[in-house]
Amino acid sequence: MLANLPSALPQVVRRCSAWLEPRKALVAAVSASVVLVVALAFASSKMNTQAPLFSTPLHPSQAAEVERALTIWNESFSTDQQHAQIFVSANHRRDVLLRLTLAGLPHRYVPTTADVLDQPPNAFVPQTVIDDRRRAGIEGDLVAGLRRINGVADASIVIAPAVDDPLSDARAPASASVQLVMQSGGQLSGTAVSGIKRFVAASYPGLAAERVVVVDGTGATVGVQAMADRASSREARLQAMAAAHGQAEDVARGAGVALGAVERVTDEEQQSTPPPETFAGLAAPTAKSSVPVQAGTEQLTVQVQVVYALGS
Repeated sequence: MLANLPSALPQVVRRCSAWLEPRKALVAAVSASVVLVVALAFASSKMNTQAPLFSTPLHPSQAAEVERALTIWNESFSTDQQHAQIFVSANHRRDVLLRLTLAGLPHRYVPTTADVLDQPPNAFVPQTVIDDRRRAGIEGDLVAGLRRINGVADASIVIAPAVDDPLSDARAPASASVQLVMQSGGQLSGTAVSGIKRFVAASYPGLAAERVVVVDGTGATVGVQAMADRASSREARLQAMAAAHGQAEDVARGAGVALGAVERVTDEEQQSTPPPETFAGLAAPTAKSSVPVQAGTEQLTVQVQVVYALGS
């Protein structure tokens, strides 16, 4: 096959070699530049590769929350046609997910009244199911509103409708429980909590503000009742400490020694519903240094144990 090559080919090769001989440095530089450009183009294509941010599709309201955050953070992104998935740079995906997690985004999806109204009507659906859906939609609307309150990271609401009491002709009124997860350092004033109760009560027929209970992420009551509980707890501790000090003085005086300084204090707080009056005599007696503070139907008991040093 080599015999079929043109006879002038060796001469062409020699001429090309002679031309390249004094230009080796230039040819090497051009080749290196071409390789560098190709490598940069490949790296740029890898960096610009878009990856889905989440493994499952989002609700449009959740996608809107994430898009708003990415826009504020100046992160480039794109969405699909259904507005259910967000795409970001593959190299930044982990960092973006971390920032979203720290920001508490996206919030869990809660159906709203708009979602309920979007459902096609069905004449065979029982009225109780329709009422439950409407109530769930109202709960979702309230959650969306509470999330917009300054300092609130997330919220959940459960509304219990009014029901007939089978043991009497009375009707148990509607009630609602609200749990607020506050942002770090966030607090609500008593006025704000009262406004939240009125806001929730006005959204559901027959619901009174006094039938709305608001708690925080730990389950503690938020607002005026919480301040009253803290005041009661402080007063109970002061009285328990005074009772313990009196007992310690009696013991020291009986032993003929002086009462020294406090070395250790431990306390325990319990809150429970007091027993019915008919069985009050059967209740176990509390320690002498335990001071109950009763408000309404709740009984607060604080028991302290104080260790004193003894003098001569």
